[in-house]
Amino acid sequence: DSNGASRRSARAPPTPMATTSLTAAPFARASVRAPRRSSRSASTTTTTTTRASGENSATIAGKNSPAFVDAVSGEWEGHSVYFDAAGTPIALPRNVVPPAFAEWGVELVDWQSQCAMRADDDAKEIYARELRFLPTVGCEADASTVESAIERRVAFDDVTPAPPGDDAPGGGNGVEFGSYSAGPGSLAARDGEETTIVMEHALAFTTGSGEDAKRTRLRLRQTISPVDGAIESIVGWKEYWYEPFNDAASLCSSCGGPNKWGETLATDPAATVSGPGWRGDDWRGLSDAAVMLREGVWSDRAVLPDGGGVVYQIGWHIPDRDAVYLPPCREVETHLVSEREYDGDGNFVGAKFMKLTRPAPK
Repeated sequence: DSNGASRRSARAPPTPMATTSLTAAPFARASVRAPRRSSRSASTTTTTTTRASGENSATIAGKNSPAFVDAVSGEWEGHSVYFDAAGTPIALPRNVVPPAFAEWGVELVDWQSQCAMRADDDAKEIYARELRFLPTVGCEADASTVESAIERRVAFDDVTPAPPGDDAPGGGNGVEFGSYSAGPGSLAARDGEETTIVMEHALAFTTGSGEDAKRTRLRLRQTISPVDGAIESIVGWKEYWYEPFNDAASLCSSCGGPNKWGETLATDPAATVSGPGWRGDDWRGLSDAAVMLREGVWSDRAVLPDGGGVVYQIGWHIPDRDAVYLPPCREVETHLVSEREYDGDGNFVGAKFMKLTRPAPK
């Protein structure tokens, strides 16, 4: 375990219970399965299946498929934060927060999370089992208590992987292999469907080197209004890979994972991603609708001129150190960007991934 967190088995027979509903994207069908529970579970398990749109020709196939499968798959732990349309973090419900936090005047916005993800080349889909854990005071629990578990399946036809980077077989340029974005082939509402649209972006980044290397990633999910295309809400995960995929057979400890990130302040774009000195891939920049989230993360919906369409993009500014209280560990700052473009008729045009760097401040 690269993060030193203790874990224990979480397998148990399914526990039947009443079904619940899930609002899904227009290109998705939602169904519910009885949950798999550990002895510490307090949740239902919901399954969302995203069907192939037939309009997005970007598929995961060919000589790099095994490398992509390996780069995406695994058990990832970290923290997730939910944001409203203005980029304000949403506090955890009071009924899940230990009373001690209220007594201390502390508002929690970070959910400890775990994502069991597998790119299944046989089923032609990305499977993810996303767990949220109840917050605890200190580290008294030997394993985290599951608050909720959602299973998602996204068809390969709706996924665009980043081109091979320096870390992939054959080498290359740009963001690290294992980065991807996913979304529908069309923004047009289907007959009889009034549900929202979902875009997901994942940007991979490795910290350290050699035996100290840690695979990290940012996943950001934008929920889009089917009426006007505005971003209604956002949820983001900052995750570390800690072991091969086992469908959450072991749970992270109550103290596992990287640092919380929702409690930090939003960064100033003029001092970070929109500042001077960046070199690398061409990037369109932030639109007036961009919102700065937390710890260098941002989300944006850029409307193109003359009815030319719309671009949903997200980005991640990575400074020269892993925390403000730590010394520099990289010679450059890095800015990673993922975007998905749709034309004036709402049809998917393509996805891009960009990497920019600039010298770290002296």
